[in-house]
Amino acid sequence: MRSKAVKNEVLKLDNYHGQIVGFNGEDLEERGQLEVHHIVALGMGGSDELDTVDNCITLHGRVHRLIHDGKLHIEKFDRENKILEISDETFHVITRDSKALKKLLGITALYFHNRELFDMLLEAQERVCRKTREEREDARDMWALRLNDSFDLMDPTAKSFPDYALSLGWSPGRANRFASLWECSENGDIKWDVGESATDFGRRLTAAGVVKSQTFWYVMLNLKHRADTARKMQKLLRDLNVAKENQASGRMDKVELSLILDSAIHTVSDALKAKEFELSRTQDGDKLRESLEDGEALVRVGKFISGLRFKKDEGLTNWKGEPIKYDVI
Repeated sequence: MRSKAVKNEVLKLDNYHGQIVGFNGEDLEERGQLEVHHIVALGMGGSDELDTVDNCITLHGRVHRLIHDGKLHIEKFDRENKILEISDETFHVITRDSKALKKLLGITALYFHNRELFDMLLEAQERVCRKTREEREDARDMWALRLNDSFDLMDPTAKSFPDYALSLGWSPGRANRFASLWECSENGDIKWDVGESATDFGRRLTAAGVVKSQTFWYVMLNLKHRADTARKMQKLLRDLNVAKENQASGRMDKVELSLILDSAIHTVSDALKAKEFELSRTQDGDKLRESLEDGEALVRVGKFISGLRFKKDEGLTNWKGEPIKYDVI
């Protein structure tokens, strides 16, 4: 690079982002990874006439090295008219070939062609990470990040939207639900009111028949028997998991598996008869809460009860080992 003024102007025009992979160098600590490349090389001792803003593009250092190693070529670049074409080492143009881009650079689209979308998604991602917005705004941003798999533009290493949601610190289920609710609001006749909670909006959609009503598993615990129940359930879950693994690997046939399942059913039945806990699947948890008596607790486990874990002296946890809050009378 000959002129520092040209370099600084190029970085500024490119918004401190690598124009091919979208590396963000706005932070001064990260900016050192950005480099300015001359599309038409200056050459050894060449003329400074080519040392211009129009002949330069901002690249991440890794991409810059690929170009100088001959593995990547910039065929055409026009910042003003939004034109960028690149080719591989065989000079095959791969501007719109996402598979080739993925193989060579680990991306599915050139950042340059998605700058406006990228900037909008970046703002949405920052709001989602802060988790300080109202649910309606969170849902809108989650929908934007999920739409057309655009999360891949933000994080090429994410294999799926749930993967991406986890990287943001969100529960994949909650992120997907928020995105789906906003999609209903965006494309349907029933709109999500400002200040309305996700639960209330979901209920309105259900009442209108827009979405199917969801039922959830609830566990009603008698706290006096919690420790005994925990031990029984821990053994039950352990036996079932081992049995499933053995059956999947061929070390156990279906007859043996059915015997273990029968045993599990008896264990659960005995616990239910002793009123150590009760299982319910319903749309209306409020009615269950109203029916609680002294010494009983109610836990909403979710749509799938397989995520439930009992821990001795710790009560209930989800599949991550995090404690599940429950109402106690």
